[in-house]
Amino acid sequence: MRHMNALTRALAWLNLRLGLESWVTRQLLQRALLIGGMASIVVSAYQSFDTYRQQQTELREHLDAIANYVTPALVESLWAFNDAQTHTQLAGLIHEKSVSAVVLKQPDLPDQRHGRPRLSPHTLERVVPLSHTENGKTHPLGTLHLLHDLEEDYRQLLDHMVLSSLGNAVVILLVILISLITYHTFVQQRLAAIVAELSHTGPQDLIATSQDTTPRKPARDEIDELTHAIVQLKAKGGAALALLEQKNQTLQETLDELTQAKRLLRTVIDTAPVRIFWKDRHSRYLGCNRLFAQDAGTSSPQSLVGQTDDDMTWVAQADLYRADDRAVMETLKPNIGYEEPQTRPDGGTAWLRTSKVPMLDDAGQAVGVVGVYDDITRHKEAERQLAEQLDELLRWQDLMLDREDRILELKGEVNVLLARLGEPSRYDHTLPITAPPP
Repeated sequence: MRHMNALTRALAWLNLRLGLESWVTRQLLQRALLIGGMASIVVSAYQSFDTYRQQQTELREHLDAIANYVTPALVESLWAFNDAQTHTQLAGLIHEKSVSAVVLKQPDLPDQRHGRPRLSPHTLERVVPLSHTENGKTHPLGTLHLLHDLEEDYRQLLDHMVLSSLGNAVVILLVILISLITYHTFVQQRLAAIVAELSHTGPQDLIATSQDTTPRKPARDEIDELTHAIVQLKAKGGAALALLEQKNQTLQETLDELTQAKRLLRTVIDTAPVRIFWKDRHSRYLGCNRLFAQDAGTSSPQSLVGQTDDDMTWVAQADLYRADDRAVMETLKPNIGYEEPQTRPDGGTAWLRTSKVPMLDDAGQAVGVVGVYDDITRHKEAERQLAEQLDELLRWQDLMLDREDRILELKGEVNVLLARLGEPSRYDHTLPITAPPP
């Protein structure tokens, strides 16, 4: 338990010193260990194989030196058929560290072997031809085979690589730990302080930063430059927030004025004693006032938005209305005070005095029409009644004038008869009548 507590305290201290609670630190540690471990293995393997190569070169050179040294004496013993001396010479070779076994091969004789009876499949062999020259003639005596078992060399190579890897790993680990401690001390702690400050920064803090005129200390390193850049960013953000707050206040005032103006315009439109409507380029209704909505059989102007004249009770006049709309939009000229019929929801026909003007965009192109009309049905009925009364008066006038003309003619005829009788005329004002022949 005591050892566990000590280990826990050691891990806690290491975590505090290295800052392992940081994700970046953990990533740096993982990648450093991975790259360092791979580098350690590669470097150790290269060093071990380079050492092995050098050992193999030295081994071949040593075997060549042994062969050059022992060959003259061994050839002399073989030429003299001194088997005892030959055996002694061969047995002496196996005491060399680089020689694991030696084999003498002679024609028509069994092989003489000294040293290890069995060698591994990995063996380095140096073959030395043996011959004696006498009177200018060379006599082959056989071959000398110097064998070196490489299994022990492989084990040494592996041990060297493992030990070298462990040593390099320890060095790399120490470098990583020192680097992490340095990073934690000079980078992570300062970054953590910056993050903590930014996490608790609110809009008012940004505005206060923009109003702070305290001179900044010169930057010592990149972290200080980052801190200064963040302070400048906070100041700019605070200035932007202050400007945004001012613009929001101005915008709110403008929106209030616009809302009031729209409300006033809506009131004017709804209380106007005429019908008002406006359409888009496709003769779809975009809006109207209450009187127009009542003519369409509804109390809500909003319910007519998006509908066309085909959807209204005056569908019979839909084509006529659309033709008027197109003419106004195509010519960009208003059509003022013309009369047209309209079918009402009860099936009756009303007469309207309508005016339409084009609704233009900023480029002067027609985007719809605005229309105004008044119901002149009663006026039209009054005109009809007046016309009928006038016709009746004119008929009676004509009748009366015809009677007066007849009376005058009769008076004229009486005067003519009296004149024939030699009597004076009775009527002074008569129509000129031609006297009948006698």
